[in-house]
Amino acid sequence: MSLKCFLTVIPPALVTNKIKLDVRGAVLNSSVDNKKVSLELLCNGQVIADTPETLLLSGELAEINYTLATTGLTDENSIELRVNEAGKASSELQSFTVVESDTRSSKLISGTWNSFYHWSESEGKHWNKDIKTLKAEDWRTHIQGMHKLGMDTVVIQELFRNQVYYGEHQNSKDYLGAAFYPSTFGNGRVDIACGDPLEVVLSEADRLEMKIFVGVGLYAWFDFSIDSLKWHIKIADELQEMYGHHSSFYGWYISEEIFGDLGNDPKREDEIVNFFQAFKTHCKKLSPTRPIMLAPNCNFILRAENGWKRLLPHLDVLCPFGFQRMSEKDISQLAAANLFQKWCDEAGTHLWMDMEVFDFEPDKALVPRAIEAIKEELNTFTDFEKTICFQYTGLMADPAGRIALGGQQAIKLFNDYQEYFTAAIAKGSAMYS
Repeated sequence: MSLKCFLTVIPPALVTNKIKLDVRGAVLNSSVDNKKVSLELLCNGQVIADTPETLLLSGELAEINYTLATTGLTDENSIELRVNEAGKASSELQSFTVVESDTRSSKLISGTWNSFYHWSESEGKHWNKDIKTLKAEDWRTHIQGMHKLGMDTVVIQELFRNQVYYGEHQNSKDYLGAAFYPSTFGNGRVDIACGDPLEVVLSEADRLEMKIFVGVGLYAWFDFSIDSLKWHIKIADELQEMYGHHSSFYGWYISEEIFGDLGNDPKREDEIVNFFQAFKTHCKKLSPTRPIMLAPNCNFILRAENGWKRLLPHLDVLCPFGFQRMSEKDISQLAAANLFQKWCDEAGTHLWMDMEVFDFEPDKALVPRAIEAIKEELNTFTDFEKTICFQYTGLMADPAGRIALGGQQAIKLFNDYQEYFTAAIAKGSAMYS
């Protein structure tokens, strides 16, 4: 096709009637000829935004964006990007569901992290041995289990294993990390049975109409240096070339994470701001509407207020974690959430919650949290427009699967949360508690 269409709706899939959707459309003229085009955005068949006809030069991009209030919308809805050129129209379509609510949050977990192998042997004690043996069919049923729980969005934790930290990294040209997919970079492959679990996950997510944040990383924990940036750009280019055709490829996730205080160092703040500014500019050339997400912890964010205000304009989604583990010397959980919301609103950034569905055993092994604790947290943090959890892998397990990662404890949490989710859907809203 000479015109390539792009359409992204943030957040995707299930939302409440108390938020505003970020609708992003674009068209790229990939032909050698100039084209006269006009763009329209339609909600449920009605035009909500349009552009006048304009001359789109070869290789040029035209964009159309709209903020759509969900007030008054119910049940199933559609967003269409329509591109008109020479009397012909091409289009892209996205669907979403609106539930009635008295809060911004649906009080449901509508997404999750997925790990192909947990980075910590001690934390992944109860499933790392088994996860190495998963074959393609097992990864398909793994994604199907998420889908059964209404988890429409999946974040791939990392696509390279390199267990080093900021200041310990090598030059990007001598990177020693191992890949989880058939990459031409890095130091070989991680020792797992499935040859390309990313292709399996994306293909199954395509079929189920789920959304995947592809995890670019890990270069080194908390590392946003210039070498890290060069490496991330190189990997993003490869991922786009290999997997960019998948309809489920929704966005980019940066795996490095960061503390809420942004390292408590002006130099580190400058690095992270420059990293995301440059990475976002580059990724827009690859796919102009895909969001970029970062998941920091929420500790001592006031120490980096200026840094966050500089950084957030270069992020599309901020997804903080660790609220229930905040220090007594810090501000309260809700105060931190409210500050992040204020800063994100000012920057035009989406604020989602990374809710931890685990507890620690004495030896630091992760085990599933009790469903009552999860329900309490869902009903406490009600301003996040979307809640995703860390993580389904090893902490929830569909009993229908060949291998239950995490064993009976994970099966129990799957069943307990499925009961909660089913009751919410049966009531016709997400107000179940």
